[in-house]
Amino acid sequence: PMEPIGNLRAAVRYALNHPHHCDPLFAQLKPGMKLTIAIDDISMPLPPMVAPDVRQVVLEEVLKMCADYGVDDIHMIIAICLHRRMTGPEIKAMVGRKIYDEYYPDRLYNHDAEDPDGIVEIGETAKHGHKVRLNKRAVESDLLIYVNLNLVPMNGGHKSVAVGLCD
Repeated sequence: PMEPIGNLRAAVRYALNHPHHCDPLFAQLKPGMKLTIAIDDISMPLPPMVAPDVRQVVLEEVLKMCADYGVDDIHMIIAICLHRRMTGPEIKAMVGRKIYDEYYPDRLYNHDAEDPDGIVEIGETAKHGHKVRLNKRAVESDLLIYVNLNLVPMNGGHKSVAVGLCD
């Protein structure tokens, strides 16, 4: 067992300012940029966590930083791929009332893996030539942030974009 994090918000701010192998988030934010935040769906965690959901805390800190740096073209996409769509109440429980009220449903929504107008092809895999198609908003953004939960070694991580935002 791990010791609990004493101050979750402080830990989130530290992580945003000290990411692995890239510049701090604040250094990547520019006024007028197009930002997309992909979020894991409710298939994680099981069972649901006590409020506030960790994803809510992360989103609140990211959005606060975005406001400080003049980023206002922000969409949040629930990376469901072909999982069932999350309902409005489920999304509200995950992201909190404030974010939900400000962004849902126009800028906080479920990814639609079956919408051909919302998917773009970005290339093919090197070994087998499989087409790689992803969420158009995410691909066309200046920056994509993925908020996910890693509970076991095989879930989450960099593959989440290709899995959660594909067709």
